[in-house]
Amino acid sequence: MRPNPLLFLLVLMVCLPIGAQNLREQGDLLVKEGRFDEAKALGLAALLATPADTDASILVCESFLGLKRPEDAANYAAKAWGFHQDPRIAALLGEAYFDIGRNDEALTWLRFYLAAQPEGARAGEVYYLTGEIYLRLGRYGHADMAIASAIHFSPGKASWWSRLGWAQEKAGDLRQALKSYESALAIDPGQADAAIGRQRILRKLRG
Repeated sequence: MRPNPLLFLLVLMVCLPIGAQNLREQGDLLVKEGRFDEAKALGLAALLATPADTDASILVCESFLGLKRPEDAANYAAKAWGFHQDPRIAALLGEAYFDIGRNDEALTWLRFYLAAQPEGARAGEVYYLTGEIYLRLGRYGHADMAIASAIHFSPGKASWWSRLGWAQEKAGDLRQALKSYESALAIDPGQADAAIGRQRILRKLRG
């Protein structure tokens, strides 16, 4: 494998003095652009200099989640939690365990975040993941409430409206499910799951 000069440059940059704000800004940009390997290198270099750096740990965890490596994300998040019980770390642990499929542990960490930061920057995503876990567990009423709470933070996400419709449909609330599917389609007419769900509900309501 040929060495990546950009990754090497990032490591050199972080070995120089860097402020926490600068690290967050650089890391957020790399994650937003899907440049997870570069973000991971940036975060790992910062951790090498300061193992208890929470922002660096968060960047590494986000990078591993973006790279579809939730086990690594969980390991780094657990280490970070040992230094600081930061609610952001709890949210990342919840997401990592969600991706791994460890539902009970995921719920524990997601609930911790919501108890600490009910209006936090990650609240919408955390509520949504909570709802998805309840769907897995067949607790459809709980899923309805959790996904509805997620939509409160991000009302423009058609896929979330579609999943809300599915939770309501499974709970037996067909008319509310129809409204949710139609809300999804109003945002994105090409939302396939919502279109199929809407037709399924209409057939059921017509008998």
